[in-house]
Amino acid sequence: MKASFYFVLWIIVYPLLGLIPSQFVHDYSFFAACFIVWGLAAVLNHLFGNTFAYARTVQMMPVLEEVYTSNVEAFRKRLTREVVIAIVTSLYFCVTTAIIVTAAFTGQSGGFLELVIFGAFTIAMLGSSVKLFKAWQSLKANPTKDTCETIAMYTMRLPYEEYSQARFDHSYDEMFPPRPHYYSVYIVFSVLFSVAAVVLGLIFMVLGIIIFFGSSGVEAGSVAGMYLLYGALALYYGVRDLVTKER
Repeated sequence: MKASFYFVLWIIVYPLLGLIPSQFVHDYSFFAACFIVWGLAAVLNHLFGNTFAYARTVQMMPVLEEVYTSNVEAFRKRLTREVVIAIVTSLYFCVTTAIIVTAAFTGQSGGFLELVIFGAFTIAMLGSSVKLFKAWQSLKANPTKDTCETIAMYTMRLPYEEYSQARFDHSYDEMFPPRPHYYSVYIVFSVLFSVAAVVLGLIFMVLGIIIFFGSSGVEAGSVAGMYLLYGALALYYGVRDLVTKER
């Protein structure tokens, strides 16, 4: 599934759970939202696994081709974008975790479960950001095909070795597997979710600006920062998924 799918689904599911007149649902709405979003994604992946696998291949192939053809500059630009978005994502998780900590320990919310989940996400995202940044530094210091290969295989976890062996006897277009039957439907839904992510991202950024200039205090500033970061991420992934070339 594309990133915009998760952004849009989360924005829809989480607020709707808050409308259910149940204290139990209210207390565990974050956990329930995670379960619904990831559960639905798992069901869809089970039903349309071939389609999603093809979509992942379409997204992965340009990266592998850049490495194979020694297009170090294009690969460097791609890696730079990944580092920037990883840092922004880490900032979002850090700010949100700080807000959850404040709410939990001041009695404003029983958010200890949210703290555990978001804390785990935050640690994982920070680790990923550090790993990407080190890879970026390595490529900056030694901009060669060998460095790109190492990053592709060990940082991005891409099957470059298998790709290079197969690519030796095939053209780039021949490397793509057969297109699944329902892939056109997938593209339509991807476009819809991408547009929704862009719109919701803009809305969240506007709300963040309104909160920032309309309120005072550290807590309001933190909430505004969370909205701005989340909106920026939704906007970025929406635009990226929208302009990604499909085959």
